[in-house]
Amino acid sequence: MLKELYPKYRDHFLHQFQVFLLGSIMIDCLIRFVKLNGNKDTLSKGWLLAATFHDFAQAIQKYDDWSKTFFKDSLEIGKPESLELKKDYVENTFSSSVEHIISSLGKCFRDFDEEDRIEDYNKIRHFFYHQITDKKNHGLLSSLSLLKRFGGEGEFHTVILPSATAIAIHDDEIWRALNGAMVNSDKIEWITKLCT
Repeated sequence: MLKELYPKYRDHFLHQFQVFLLGSIMIDCLIRFVKLNGNKDTLSKGWLLAATFHDFAQAIQKYDDWSKTFFKDSLEIGKPESLELKKDYVENTFSSSVEHIISSLGKCFRDFDEEDRIEDYNKIRHFFYHQITDKKNHGLLSSLSLLKRFGGEGEFHTVILPSATAIAIHDDEIWRALNGAMVNSDKIEWITKLCT
């Protein structure tokens, strides 16, 4: 059904595997030829999570378009319900996880004075809110899903949060909006963008 609505739709199970393999080759080269910060096992675990979860919420992003077409064509219903995420966001289902991602991205920003940094964080927070609630951005929703699923794990700051951050920014719209302010992006974030 998705291929009918979106001719460019790709099989995401196969896509996840391809992304994982391509990124693994790149990470292996980085480990061999470039001195990496962090340990190899942590980077490998992070990459496995990033490759697996990066398009996890693709169907949510496409849901409103799909439901409009399905209900109109199949059931002749003009205005079906849309997926509403604002209530969940406001009730802290998403907001605390978004704060983790913004904090993680903070280490990648150019050095600004404190006032500019706070203003930038607020702009990013507002941008993410819009991307989640109005556009249902699959990268951000996938990263939030990862954080919700593995938030209490022991490797949260070394594996899970960097993977979730990479997933959050892999979508073109997010990447383009943030890329100008980022100068110290982690290698896993760069690889996720390159491979997807």
